[in-house]
Amino acid sequence: MTRTARPKTIGAPPLGWRHWVILTPVAAHLVFLPWALGTMHVWSQWISFGLAMTGLLAAMLFNPPRPGGDKIPTWKKLALSPFFWICLIFLSYIAIQGLNPAYKYVAIGSLFWLVPIEHITWLPAGLESPFERMNPFRHLIYFSAAAATFLTIALFPERGKAIRLLAGILVLNGMALAVVGFAQLFTGAEKILWSFPSSNRFFYTTFIYPNHAAAYLNSILAISLGLYFFYRERAWKSMSRKADISPLFFFTSLLLFTLVFFSGSRTGILISIGLILAGAGFSLVHAWHWRRLRETSLISLLYFGLFAAFCGVCLTAIGKDRVMEKFERLVSEDGEMEWQIRWQGTRATWDMFQDSWVYGRGAGSFMYVFPR
Repeated sequence: MTRTARPKTIGAPPLGWRHWVILTPVAAHLVFLPWALGTMHVWSQWISFGLAMTGLLAAMLFNPPRPGGDKIPTWKKLALSPFFWICLIFLSYIAIQGLNPAYKYVAIGSLFWLVPIEHITWLPAGLESPFERMNPFRHLIYFSAAAATFLTIALFPERGKAIRLLAGILVLNGMALAVVGFAQLFTGAEKILWSFPSSNRFFYTTFIYPNHAAAYLNSILAISLGLYFFYRERAWKSMSRKADISPLFFFTSLLLFTLVFFSGSRTGILISIGLILAGAGFSLVHAWHWRRLRETSLISLLYFGLFAAFCGVCLTAIGKDRVMEKFERLVSEDGEMEWQIRWQGTRATWDMFQDSWVYGRGAGSFMYVFPR
């Protein structure tokens, strides 16, 4: 039994120039982030902040109409959005902490201590410390960038086509990272992009820390899987009137999973496995719903066979030690000690939270307060 063809619908109109004016800085910002050495340094965070604010300003000025043709004023979109008020309250909270420090960071050489200073006790308080090292205003910059980007995407394009275009750009950017990542693994690169020294010798792709790389790549993996299911269902609905580009995102999903697999991040690997298994399960249920289970199963076996062969080549060239070493440490004496250290750190963090669970210690203060 097959589904009857649905009436032919008119395709979505092309994006207007207002959409492109908004999407350009947003896409540039999101593409920039992973290539800026994980955006951990002051220079990269200022660029991120500038691009995010440019995108939000463009959205507020040009404010494209909704798909139906009507146009909601910018102020009304912001005023009616709970996300806007949540972001505003959160950023104000950090700003108050920065303007109302309870301690001052003082350092001589490698030694430092915190000196209590006068502050308004009934307001959230923070820590006065160097901007270059870390302080509340440093946090305010990159949380503002994140909030501005989120609000721009959530409130202004209002076109599924615009969001899918942005998602596709992110996946393509992830593919570029994958090429660089595998090239660095195969060549045994000792510097990020063969040019930038890393403070951590276990860097991965363009990230200083493998856990950060795995977290980012898993987010792109989730986006890639979402696009795969969207375009596959769209092709099935249109009864072959539209080209099925879902296999492209099937391939990108498997490539991203492989890249996470070689990151050495244990949690990242487990999350990526969970994403792939969830995607496989949903794929079978989705195919059964559309009476395409046999076709999907055969194609999936072919793809997974190619994927297994690719993983085999990577394991032979790179070596399985990169993946297995950290998992083997879990059952060794070093692994037991690592778990004890992590557990002690968790308990100390919980104690810090209980001491000041309402006002906190101030954004950016963890690295100063935790050693105490």
